Amino acid sequence: MSITIMEAVDMVIVIQCLLVAFLLVSFKSKHHDSNKFLASFLVILALQFSSKLAIDHALYTSSFVTFNCFYGFLYGPILYFYTNTLLFKEYHFKLSDLFHLLPVGAIVALYFFNSINCSEITPLIYVSITIYIALSLKQLNTYRKICVQTQSSSKALEMVWLQWTIILIGLTLILEGLIQYFNKLELTATEMVIHLAVLIVINIIFYKSLKQPQLFLGLSYNNKALTGPFVEEQKSPSDKKKLDELNTYLTTSKIFLQPELTIFHLSEMSKISVHDISFIINYYNHLTFISYINSFRINFAKKLIQTNSHSDCKASDIMIKSGFNSLKAFKKAFKTTTGKSFSEYKKTITHSNTTG
Repeated sequence: MSITIMEAVDMVIVIQCLLVAFLLVSFKSKHHDSNKFLASFLVILALQFSSKLAIDHALYTSSFVTFNCFYGFLYGPILYFYTNTLLFKEYHFKLSDLFHLLPVGAIVALYFFNSINCSEITPLIYVSITIYIALSLKQLNTYRKICVQTQSSSKALEMVWLQWTIILIGLTLILEGLIQYFNKLELTATEMVIHLAVLIVINIIFYKSLKQPQLFLGLSYNNKALTGPFVEEQKSPSDKKKLDELNTYLTTSKIFLQPELTIFHLSEMSKISVHDISFIINYYNHLTFISYINSFRINFAKKLIQTNSHSDCKASDIMIKSGFNSLKAFKKAFKTTTGKSFSEYKKTITHSNTTG
């Protein structure tokens, strides 16, 4: 029995999906629940590609083909559950989450009554995947909003990989489904490219999933209240005093030099409530928490440049000493705050010191 290149790629996808799934559930971490959802996603993907191989070699029954519909309706919900467990620490699969599995239950019920035609409901699979991609991206957006109001570390915002992974997974699944749906067209080359893309995405997911404890904080849904918007009715006569106290505390304590400083730690140390800190810096300074803390860090960095303006004053050194943990974030914040890039500002200070 000869095997085509396409079939070889599909076999690799099946083997790698199962291997990665096994490693994910074996790898114990604080994100073990999310790993289990991701492993489930990969197992379903392996089953779908196994089904395709079986169909290509006529190793199937009509009922076996029908169950391909079952797989399609699982992708979206599992991707959504995975995103939630990764981002929010209090998220656990609840009885109410079974609502997301109603389409799957309906497919199984129809299967036993022999009253289902996969070709008729295939478009609904694409609709389901699209909806759950949108829901997952919405959760990522919520996570970002909470981060900028509670965290001072730019690493907390490093979820771009997950955002694009979700989009790529959705696109590849939809394109793969469309090709199978219109299987009379000669799209072998396109299908090959899509299958290779699936293989690449699997490897990206595996690599990033092992690093995820360092990328995601497991924030709380309760912190959504800190994302605003804050209104004038929330003002208090003591607000300006609290803002002065906060500015003074940060200036004297230099707590902003801690790269992983959070609004909760600052509240504990300054004796100002989390809500008050969030309100006064958003309403009066029109800044998010991370922007507010970065403004102190950039001012500190400017002083370091002024006292170390010689040519070997490196951005990476200033970055670390100023409390940043990302050079990219440091340069962006520096440009935003001063209106000049780090090198431009350094040249200005060096020239000023020389002529002075």
